[in-house]
Amino acid sequence: MTMNSAENQLSGQLQYEAEPDWLTMLRKRGLDAVSTLQLPKLEKTNLQRWPLQQQGIYRKPEPVMSLDELPESIRKWVYSDNVLVQRNSGPLIKCLSKGLQKQGIILTDLETAARQYPELVKPYFMQAVQTDENLLTAQHAAHWSGGAFIYIPEGVHVETPLQTLFFVDESDTLFMPHVLVVAEKRSSVTLVENTMSSLDKSVAVNQAVMEVFVGEGATVNVVSLHQLERDVIDLTYRRAIVEQDGSVNWLNGEMNWGKSMSDTAAKGLVRI
Repeated sequence: MTMNSAENQLSGQLQYEAEPDWLTMLRKRGLDAVSTLQLPKLEKTNLQRWPLQQQGIYRKPEPVMSLDELPESIRKWVYSDNVLVQRNSGPLIKCLSKGLQKQGIILTDLETAARQYPELVKPYFMQAVQTDENLLTAQHAAHWSGGAFIYIPEGVHVETPLQTLFFVDESDTLFMPHVLVVAEKRSSVTLVENTMSSLDKSVAVNQAVMEVFVGEGATVNVVSLHQLERDVIDLTYRRAIVEQDGSVNWLNGEMNWGKSMSDTAAKGLVRI
């Protein structure tokens, strides 16, 4: 993707989604950083040899009203009634029970959350993963789309797992979901994140980021399962920031057929 085409794509996407100014500025900082940063250097793999030049076109699906309306190719991967499904570049359906909503739990796409809950999103977004870490994180900051925002209020324990499902089935598609989880003090939740493809030998790139913020004494369990086809490149960063007496438990299943890079880490945070 050339710089001019990237700028045009970024401008069109922001205009279409009517994002808040703070998020527009963050995207622009990512776009500016793209020309100054390099790909990350891995121990045994040279990413320069991977076909990462083209990030794809922003393709937002037509939403459906119920899980029964999902195509069977997607429906078979839905395990929970409390689920967000993204198809290609945008959300397809969001389901959260009224009981969980009454407890103040939020499960929605990140684009919507940035507009409706800026006080919950802005302090955390692109903080566990920094925009200027490398070329991949800068590209992600500039071009991410859809994604998911999960918020668990203080003292709330979610007994049933929540699910996010990211599914790409169109070639030449921008596929950069960003998952942001915020669990307040003494809360707990289990998130099952699935990333799947059905592209029939078409080349695609998944540039995904998951950020998890675990409050004091809180517990977040993340089950992340990726099952992408041979011609799909998977580049995924998972990072957690954990406060005192909190815990994050990762269970990652990288069941891809093609090229994959996975970076999962957590660090503690003590507030003084």
